[in-house]
Amino acid sequence: MEKISGMGKETSEISDHIKLHIENGKILSLKTHRVSKSVEEHIKEAVGLILDRLTYPTLVPTLYTIIKELAINACKANQKRVFFEERGYSMLNPSEYAKGVREYREMFSEEMSNEFGIKAKKRDTTA
Repeated sequence: MEKISGMGKETSEISDHIKLHIENGKILSLKTHRVSKSVEEHIKEAVGLILDRLTYPTLVPTLYTIIKELAINACKANQKRVFFEERGYSMLNPSEYAKGVREYREMFSEEMSNEFGIKAKKRDTTA
């Protein structure tokens, strides 16, 4: 299984890899550290191509939404893990976890998502 990473590749190059993998019936793995508009477009493209190949194109909006939400949640969980590590909070300690989640939610922003996405990538914590 070859992984396709969005970092450092042109959008058209990633699209070509997606199409090629699906046309050849290969397992497709998209690796990301942050869900951006570009990543969302790649997910939608892959789902559309797979379902079109299987003659179920009407399922594209539903499956796309499910996969996108799973990717977003996975990225946020990885970013939250980095946030907790940096502050020395244990995810296993209920009071520290509650405090960490509260701080994370209060501080969360698009800029923070970018910052912690980069940190997660450096730690190879990926969705």
